[in-house]
Amino acid sequence: MGYRSEVVLAVHKQVMGKFLQLIGTNDEMKTLCFSGADEVRENYNGDGNFLFRWSGIKWYEGYEGVDAIVEFMQWCHDNEIEDKNHPEDRQPSATEFFKFLRVGEECEDIEHDGYCEDFEIYTQTTIEIY
Repeated sequence: MGYRSEVVLAVHKQVMGKFLQLIGTNDEMKTLCFSGADEVRENYNGDGNFLFRWSGIKWYEGYEGVDAIVEFMQWCHDNEIEDKNHPEDRQPSATEFFKFLRVGEECEDIEHDGYCEDFEIYTQTTIEIY
């Protein structure tokens, strides 16, 4: 069966070019995002943004599609985006243009990355009784 996670990735239009560039070079990432996602929202929270949601996915390092998304997030950490809405001396990090959340099966297994304030996506812990 394997360890499963709930995963959401929201990509702002400001970094969509890089995201699509990676998809264009990685068939596993393309399949994961556009065929394997349980939900894909085009124009999420505004024109040109995308949201991908996977439920019960094996989100493992070493899976080519997962690694490509991690590569995209690392690129965001390493780069600034030219944005005319910010002062020239304060260009934003690309981390301000995506949001990633993963919740695993274990209580404390929650991972988040990216800081896009336009995307209101949060985790919620609940108790279930069977």
